[in-house]
Amino acid sequence: MDNRINIKLYLFTAVICFLIAFAAPAQDVALRSNKGTGVQEKITLHTDRSLYLTGEKIWFRADYLLNEQYAKNQLSNILYVELLNMDQNPAVQKKFEIRRGTAHGMIQIPGEVRSGHYLLRAYTRFQRNFSSQAYEYLPLEIINPGNPPKRLNRPDSQLITIYPEGGKLIEGIPTNVVFKIKGDLLRRADSVIITDQKDSVWAVPDMLENGLGMAGIIADDSIKLMLKIVLTTGDTVIKHFPDILQQGISVRSNSEENYIRYHIRDNDDQNDPGQKLEIWSEEGRRLNSIMVHNGSLQIEKADLQPGINYLALRRNDGSIDHITPFINPYAYQKIQIEGLSGKYTSRELVDLSVEMDATGAGNFTGSVAVIRKGTMGNRGDALLLPQHVIANPLLIEGYLHNYPVTGPLMAKQLNMVSILLEKQVNQTAFKKKLKTWPLGDLDFLPEVRGVSLSGLVRNTKTGQPVEGARVYASVLFNNPQIHIFNTGKDGGFTFSLNDLDGMQDVYISPAVENDKGRQEVLIDNDFSSKHPGLNPSLLKLRLDERDFLEELIVNRKVRENFYFNGITPETKDQQQVPLFGEERLTVKMEDYIDLKDMKEVFKEIVPYMKTITHRGETELQVISENNYILPGKPLMLVDNVPIFDAGEIMNMHPSQIDKIEVINQAYQVGDHSVNGIITITTKTENFGGVKAPEAAIFAEYQAIAEKSEYRPMDYDRHEAKASVPEFRTVLYWNHELTIDGEKAEISFYTSDRRGEYEIIVRGMTNDGQYVYGKESFVVE
Repeated sequence: MDNRINIKLYLFTAVICFLIAFAAPAQDVALRSNKGTGVQEKITLHTDRSLYLTGEKIWFRADYLLNEQYAKNQLSNILYVELLNMDQNPAVQKKFEIRRGTAHGMIQIPGEVRSGHYLLRAYTRFQRNFSSQAYEYLPLEIINPGNPPKRLNRPDSQLITIYPEGGKLIEGIPTNVVFKIKGDLLRRADSVIITDQKDSVWAVPDMLENGLGMAGIIADDSIKLMLKIVLTTGDTVIKHFPDILQQGISVRSNSEENYIRYHIRDNDDQNDPGQKLEIWSEEGRRLNSIMVHNGSLQIEKADLQPGINYLALRRNDGSIDHITPFINPYAYQKIQIEGLSGKYTSRELVDLSVEMDATGAGNFTGSVAVIRKGTMGNRGDALLLPQHVIANPLLIEGYLHNYPVTGPLMAKQLNMVSILLEKQVNQTAFKKKLKTWPLGDLDFLPEVRGVSLSGLVRNTKTGQPVEGARVYASVLFNNPQIHIFNTGKDGGFTFSLNDLDGMQDVYISPAVENDKGRQEVLIDNDFSSKHPGLNPSLLKLRLDERDFLEELIVNRKVRENFYFNGITPETKDQQQVPLFGEERLTVKMEDYIDLKDMKEVFKEIVPYMKTITHRGETELQVISENNYILPGKPLMLVDNVPIFDAGEIMNMHPSQIDKIEVINQAYQVGDHSVNGIITITTKTENFGGVKAPEAAIFAEYQAIAEKSEYRPMDYDRHEAKASVPEFRTVLYWNHELTIDGEKAEISFYTSDRRGEYEIIVRGMTNDGQYVYGKESFVVE
């Protein structure tokens, strides 16, 4: 049987067990999805702040949700975290272990990166089966004092976006039209109006200072509308509206307190046969399917998932007419921060308690950051979305995770951002993707143990995958492991590398002696190469921010020159466990006289071994305790590299060898049984000169990032010298704040840097409710 089929069968068995163990609401959600796995993983990120300098550390906490509930017993055990620039090129890529529903760690920002907007992206391997839009994207700003932001040169006409709800203007149908004016042009604008071809004022849009605006119009085919921006210089910039259609389907939605009112009008369909409205989550789960006709339909928000949902209007022939995105705001419970005084002196100990609001329910787990005010969230008007998020509506969810803003103004902006997102999701590529949801086969299996290494074996002559090839993967040197896998019909293999951290040297080879270049091994990219497509956005700093940024640079320099870096490495027990346990016979070559060749070595000093030469080829055989030859070939390893040609071992010189070990019984390696094992450890750095098959490859593979813990300043320690200034941007970071029916206590010292600071608490309850709290204080 195909080994991948076995793994998938195990996967779906595990999935069923997870769903049975889950609470009833999660089971209901899974049952409504009548295709696919019925399993939805989701990651949320919290960072200590959102503004950084190059060379600084990004401390983060990630929460794992399974079917929208916080899950301590997760399906995936590895989290992939990337720091991307807005061109979606990675600056840093790391893997972290998920334990009891959370992952945490640190990303070091490279010193050479350019100033600009960046993304912290997180996902599991299992999520790679679905849309990359469902990954967690957290917008960050990074400043490099010696490397300014990349310039984006666009004509004024490209700085204006006009998009009607539903994607088109139809004669006689009321339509909301959204406008987006980019920062440079907006700052030069004196007025913004909608005019017609006779320069008559048609309407004045409701514009916000971040460049978002909207106006309701009823299209008239005899009128040619345009957006007219009058600049402070007296010049004007004109952007024409889309053409008005005589007939077509118009869709729009209105968000009310507890529901969405979805409107559809088709003035080209006299019989009104109706269409199917499908509601999809951004991960690709169908939440509902409803027949709709001309008129309006009420959709309860409680039936939608938090974040981005897609309302897809599907015709009877299966084609998708239009997709309406809807951003369902997250509901946040409030956290109370008690014991806070408004003012403190430098280096003063602050003791606080954190507890759930009286209206809150459930236990809480999350993070708390105490940071310099101005380093988290929008540094402009806190109620307005920043322009780089407006330019990329897919970032809205991650932005609100780290910096939640609620209220009527935010609801208005979310409505406008949803309409702007329509343009992106109604592209042919996305419609095609939605048409095929849910996916059938799973290309990426969840990492239920350690990090996965996957790839395929193919024939170099035909380019076709090689089915049934036995592939070996060895982890070399200080962390030896050996794994065996039989490729499936697609030539694919997947190995789980357990209990490894940092960069590891890995050897992969099919079990061939000399295939004369007929096979090759290709390794999958362990990080996702899929990106949703983002619009580059220029990082703009206001003139009044200069002093603040200079302060942050000074803070960093003082910390680098005088103080501990705030990281406490988590040490691991380095005691090496024998690769095949203790059941082995060991021969140390130094205990014996020098022998001239390996034939004498196996004949004279290695027990339970026999060499056979047939037609000029030598084979090694292992003899059992009962003195019979074990059938088949034994597993032969030189410095943990599998060797399939015994002649290569016989060509080694005994002086190159440190020890030889033999297991003279059948041994189970994963799902595979081998009849005896011979391991040779050399004194060399080139595996004793043994030649690997042409198809074999050596690869440097990234395992789990080394763990580190943030350590706050403690003025009782010797490095906190009174004569040395102590400036910190982050006074405190705790990734595992927990409230279990009681208050949680936190303590930290203020620094010498005077100014305003913020305490920010974020997380969620055990039933998946988001929690947020923020207070501020001043150091005098």
